[in-house]
Amino acid sequence: MFVMKKRLISTVCLWLIVLGVILFLGPTAAVFLLAVLSALTQNELYKLQKRMGYKPLRRLGLTLGFLLPLIVWFSDNPHAGSDFFVFSLILISLSILFQDIRHGMESLLIPTLFGFVYIPFMLQYYVQILKDWDTLGNTTGGLFLIVWLIAVAKFTDVGGLLVGNAIGRHKLAPHISPKKTWEGVVGGTALATAVGLALAVVFRPWMPPSFTLAKSVIIAIPISAASILSDLIESAIKRFSGQKDSGHVIPGIGGAFDLVDSLVLTAPLGYLLFKYFI
Repeated sequence: MFVMKKRLISTVCLWLIVLGVILFLGPTAAVFLLAVLSALTQNELYKLQKRMGYKPLRRLGLTLGFLLPLIVWFSDNPHAGSDFFVFSLILISLSILFQDIRHGMESLLIPTLFGFVYIPFMLQYYVQILKDWDTLGNTTGGLFLIVWLIAVAKFTDVGGLLVGNAIGRHKLAPHISPKKTWEGVVGGTALATAVGLALAVVFRPWMPPSFTLAKSVIIAIPISAASILSDLIESAIKRFSGQKDSGHVIPGIGGAFDLVDSLVLTAPLGYLLFKYFI
């Protein structure tokens, strides 16, 4: 109960910080916040990989990862993100040639690339959402979609935890995350869909006109599923590295990776769903 209380307090405080940055400092500050959070998460992933026996090029990976969302936001080139992504892959690959590869190139290349692709590349889609709607002259629409996306993902966690603890019987992935249940999946998806619908109703003046209430329900379901899968991937990484939490910087939650775990895969999926259905 005490841990749950700390987790609730930390969650509320973090939400207030995020909303405060978005509302009072603007989208550019939000992008910088994302870049910092992405770098912290990527660093924790590299530490977990190191515990598994890998040797990621941490400084190079973190530098490229921090720059990626900033380049996407500040560049006028609509392909800046993909261009920088290709440049990063080439630079990381070439850098391996100057490293000690006696223990195998895969111990350096694969974890470095995975850390770069799975964290900053995935999370930069939040910037893509914001920038696309800003290009359309509707910055508030982009901000609303990001807040909506994060809320759906996080309330999937909340609903899964509450329902799973109350009536959970059938394990979802016992070898990866023993506490997750199929009942929790259903409860989390239901709560996330309800929250997404409520946000679409309450913030109607600020949302894109084409984001109807029906679409908010339909899109929330795959987003919720992606958040669960994203959470399971982080759980698997922690289990393979022998760690319970990715870090200890956030009371009741753990590290930055524990904070954004469910937001990683929801970013690119949300971007695609918004792009083709809204």
